[in-house]
Amino acid sequence: MFCNSLLIGCSLWFMADQEQVSTLFKSITIVVLLDKVVIHNTYNKRQMADGMQIDG
Repeated sequence: MFCNSLLIGCSLWFMADQEQVSTLFKSITIVVLLDKVVIHNTYNKRQMADGMQIDG
């Protein structure tokens, strides 16, 4: 996921002008960070659910 976003970011860097690129790059960075946070939270919830099932 991160690598794909990085590749897209690099492609856009070469295609678009600098001002557009910086905006797009910030957007992509935010999306990637949010993505990691969401995945991390989902993983933690899944672990907690598994733990509860095991305890039960």
